[in-house]
Amino acid sequence: MLGNSRYRLSLLLLVGMLFTLSIVTAQSINPAVGFSASVPAAPLTVGQTGTVVIQVQTGGLSINGAEIHLDFNPAIIRVDALTAGATLPLPLVAPVFSNSAGTIDYAAGTVSNFPTNTFDLLTIQFTALAPGATTLRIPLAAVPRRSDITAGSGSVFNLTAPIDLGIINVAGAEPPTATPQPTTVPPTNQPTVTPPPSGPGLKLAVSPVAPVAGDLLTVSVIADQVAGLYGLETVCTVDPAAVLGGAPGAGDIFTSSNSFVVDGGYQASGSWRIAASLLNPAPSFDGTGTAYNLLYPLNAVSSFSITCQALAVDRDGRTLANTSLSLSVDVGGPVVTPDPTVEPTVQPTNEPTVVPTVPPTLEPTMTPEPTVTPEPTATIQPTLEPVVGSIQGVVNYQRRNDHSGIMLTVLAGGPTGTTYAQFTTGADGTFRFDNVPAGTYSIQFFGTSHLGTVYTFNVDAAGSVLNTVTLLAGDTDGNNTIDLADAALIGANLQQTVPPAPAVADLNADGLINIVDLVLVGGNFGTVGPVVIGP
Repeated sequence: MLGNSRYRLSLLLLVGMLFTLSIVTAQSINPAVGFSASVPAAPLTVGQTGTVVIQVQTGGLSINGAEIHLDFNPAIIRVDALTAGATLPLPLVAPVFSNSAGTIDYAAGTVSNFPTNTFDLLTIQFTALAPGATTLRIPLAAVPRRSDITAGSGSVFNLTAPIDLGIINVAGAEPPTATPQPTTVPPTNQPTVTPPPSGPGLKLAVSPVAPVAGDLLTVSVIADQVAGLYGLETVCTVDPAAVLGGAPGAGDIFTSSNSFVVDGGYQASGSWRIAASLLNPAPSFDGTGTAYNLLYPLNAVSSFSITCQALAVDRDGRTLANTSLSLSVDVGGPVVTPDPTVEPTVQPTNEPTVVPTVPPTLEPTMTPEPTVTPEPTATIQPTLEPVVGSIQGVVNYQRRNDHSGIMLTVLAGGPTGTTYAQFTTGADGTFRFDNVPAGTYSIQFFGTSHLGTVYTFNVDAAGSVLNTVTLLAGDTDGNNTIDLADAALIGANLQQTVPPAPAVADLNADGLINIVDLVLVGGNFGTVGPVVIGP
């Protein structure tokens, strides 16, 4: 999910959300804490399916997070689906696997009902491909594939060498005569596209191209010839009689090392919501690629449709594409291309549908004249130098139209100076202070759910017109750091209105927690306040 050390310990500590989310070292190591697996006792035959359940041994501790990474031999088995256990309900890294690399990755946590007894973490469904044996191994790997278990505010799992959880044996047998399953799920980030996507925009594609009952259908959500993609939310619906469930599959845009993914899980109604955001310092995605895959085991239904509502946004949460997608699947026959007369029109990414006029942060050429001239609430201190100038400027919330309620504190003498004046902005975010003695000043800017900013400058006889200040969104807990706790709060309230969802999670103040709020955290991820402007 993250590069460097953010991924492992910060990831697992976020689930408490009441604990410190900075990097921590192991505070206590319990040898009774670890992972175990139930592998098939008897050898499987080629083509036979099997199940492995990964469990967490708690050692009697109150566990709040677990992260596991497994390696297997993809020439011996093919992973078909992963199902997360219910004990840790917050998916921090959605269950993902690669049948090309032979890897499985998953992390989850909880903020209540901390388990103290052994519990199921992950169920693996697989198919035997060839005679031989493969070990399910927890590698001694560096971040981001470092397995861990946390309790309280620290790690309780000491991984000092690779751990083998069990061996899956496959005996020789003739492969089944039915249409072979694809050897990779998803197929090496290069799904078979039907019809071939042509952009720019969002597309759906399926593989295999001629599925039969019993196949694992891969539906790829494709961003085609896009520019500036940072977040994507989809709600896809199928006929529940046509499939036997669903599991997420990795793509090549949002990966376990660069993104935060909120997986709502396949619902019995056939609906499935996924929202994903890249995380700073990951750059925006330009080009064509698979965002992520939806894996559906097929039932014996002759044909059905897949429909999706999709919203793609840039790093500031501005809409790149907001569209309906559809695809028809003929089980037992070729994929039916959707009627071109109902093909959704995807607006080109260089003309987003929603572009609020939010001035870029610290753009030197942006010096709009404020339309409001409020008087500072503080009076001029009699000990200051004679009045010779003024201070004026604009401060904005990131990705909002109403900039009311931003608190300004003017300090005479710079960042460590004394309070000269205070002011609270109106909707346009403008401010002005007249009759200001010459000298060095700093303004501290504070806004709920945003990082604080300190702007230092000089005032002379000509006055001082400041560059527009944009407060970075995402600090939902007010600790002056945009981190996984902030992402988790938004993920836990995805698609909830305010109220009952907390207002601090509604970063763009539109009354709904969605991908726009998630991507604002992703774009500012890891940034620590206060943001300093000026000398």
